[in-house]
Amino acid sequence: MDRILKAEGKSPDDYKVAKQADTLMTYYNLDGDVVDSLIKGLGYVLPDGYLKRNLAYYLERTSHGSTLSRVVHAKLASMVGDDELSWKLYFDALTSDYRDVQGGTTAEGIHSGVMAGTVLGAIHTYAGLNLQGDFVRINPRLPRHWRKISFNFTFKRVNYRCQISQKQILLIPDSDVVVEINGIRKDLLMGEAADIECPFEDKL
Repeated sequence: MDRILKAEGKSPDDYKVAKQADTLMTYYNLDGDVVDSLIKGLGYVLPDGYLKRNLAYYLERTSHGSTLSRVVHAKLASMVGDDELSWKLYFDALTSDYRDVQGGTTAEGIHSGVMAGTVLGAIHTYAGLNLQGDFVRINPRLPRHWRKISFNFTFKRVNYRCQISQKQILLIPDSDVVVEINGIRKDLLMGEAADIECPFEDKL
């Protein structure tokens, strides 16, 4: 977008346009309640649904000049409950090099950043893994057409095995831990499996 405007003798600073996820990145890096608390701490009153309205506002003005931009927006769309939009943005990011969405850059090399971003998106956005607190939290929003996702991870020197399907969450640590699954805290012993039925409804 900036190159197009500059070629016409104009500046992007004179327009309400953005190359990529900008202000919204705050919600990608921090929990929503943390951001809300920070904004309220500055003396602002937050109306209901303000994140959803901000997402719509910036999406209309963002050119996605970075392939990583769609990864961020996909997570926010999931956060506000728009699973259809989330999947569209995620799929665009996932196939960005294959479809050469930037018109010629794939021949110069793949975008390793967006490749890693889509892996993290699958784990954080859809499997719902959150490691931003003192213990592991999982709150999945699997796309309807996904049968399951399996992955291992390490948090605070504890190794975990995780498998999430449309009807079950299976989490196994190699040490005694406290975890939170779908908002419910649970004590797990080393090698014990948190085997929780979790039917997902109204997903993509």
